[in-house]
Amino acid sequence: MSIHRFVTITWVNKSVHNGLIDVLQTSKRCMTSSSTPKSEKTVQQQTSIEAFSRLKIQSSRQTYLPRIIQLMISQFKKKMRIGSNNIDPQLKVVLDHSSAQLYYNCANHYAYLKLCEAFGLPDYPSTWFKLTLMHVWMVLMRLHLALEAHSYLRLQRSLLSAMWLDVDKRLEILGNETSQRLTSAKDMKLMHALHVQTLLEYDEGFLRSDVALAGAVWRCLFIERTCDPIHVNRVVHYMRATVAYLDTLDSETILIQGIKEWKTLKPKPFGSLNSEVTKGGKMLTEKVLGQTDESSS
Repeated sequence: MSIHRFVTITWVNKSVHNGLIDVLQTSKRCMTSSSTPKSEKTVQQQTSIEAFSRLKIQSSRQTYLPRIIQLMISQFKKKMRIGSNNIDPQLKVVLDHSSAQLYYNCANHYAYLKLCEAFGLPDYPSTWFKLTLMHVWMVLMRLHLALEAHSYLRLQRSLLSAMWLDVDKRLEILGNETSQRLTSAKDMKLMHALHVQTLLEYDEGFLRSDVALAGAVWRCLFIERTCDPIHVNRVVHYMRATVAYLDTLDSETILIQGIKEWKTLKPKPFGSLNSEVTKGGKMLTEKVLGQTDESSS
């Protein structure tokens, strides 16, 4: 059954975004450093993702409590707001609405059929899930350097929560049409395992080499099945080219307006001042560096 019989769930109320620019400018004070002395809590908020993770690992102590007891303690602390990260309330509003908007862009705004044809993938619901997960990963890869640790974690959790709510609804609708149950515990565990594996392996492969990324693509996108190596190479090129394009977008623009179009950036040889943006097979030229003549004048 084609993926186009799915019902698209609109997560974002478009009218909310008219006032988000002012909100982001107000809450930007929480993301920038100040000349006044900072308390230890403020310094902890401004740490990077890597430093935050390192501190969490170093500060964690070995425990012998059963897993169920640990979960109960964690839920109690969360309910009582013990150890709250104290993110600015206005920034929380921006992050929550941005996560919903960005997931909608990841799930609906990329050229699904063209990618299926280019990558040699069948038009199945599982293919849509894996391609959507790939675009979610690319957005998280772009924003994890733009936000401080607690803000990024809130955005990540909200975005992934929106994704799973959408997946559950789509599977429910498809199951009603085919008179099958597609949301069994076994199936959901497999999808969740693939989701965790994909995010981890894409991170490692992207940071290591194209060979490592190709292996991650083969395991996560093609599920270790026989495929044409040319298709794997196309996926690797698409991922790196798309991340390169996202790097040209301003972080505030991504958070406020989302990603309206998915493009790939093809840089010219070293020393060139221009780059070419591929959009629907048509090469559009945009300047990523200011012209030397204009800057000198």
